[in-house]
Amino acid sequence: MSNLCTSSNTTASSTFNFNIQPLKFNNSTRNHRSRNFRVKMCSSIPQNATVVGCGSLTVDFLATVAAYPKPDDKIRTTTLKVQGGGNAANALTCLARLGLNTRLISKIADDSQGRGMLEELQIDGVDTSFIVVIKHFLVFNCVPL
Repeated sequence: MSNLCTSSNTTASSTFNFNIQPLKFNNSTRNHRSRNFRVKMCSSIPQNATVVGCGSLTVDFLATVAAYPKPDDKIRTTTLKVQGGGNAANALTCLARLGLNTRLISKIADDSQGRGMLEELQIDGVDTSFIVVIKHFLVFNCVPL
C-alpha cells in the first residue's frame, strides 16, 4: 500500500506519520484552550475535502468538586471552567486539530457566550461562516458535575 505512511521513530509500525506544524491565527489573546498547532497526516483524503457538521452549540460549565456528592447534598465547587461544546462542534474541533477542513452549520445567540464559542471554533480552525447569529436567542447550557 503505497499511500500509507509509517512512523520511523517507533518500534511498532504505524499507519500515520504525525508532523506538528504551527498555524497562524489572528493573534488571539485567549490562551486557556487555544491550539496553535495542527497535526498533518498522510492519507488518501483529498486536501480540499471539507467535513461538514450540523448541530447545536452549547455552553459547557465544567465544575470540579472535592468528592462525589451524595443524593441531595450541597457542595462547593473547587473550580469552574466555561467552554463551548456540543456534539457536532466537539467532533469538528477534533477533526480540525487533526488537520482536516471542517465547517459547522448551526445557530448561536448574539451575546458574549455566543461570541466566545465562535472565537473558540475559529481559533481551532473550524469554518464558522455557516453559523447564524440570532439576537435574543437562548443558548443551550450543560452543567456536568
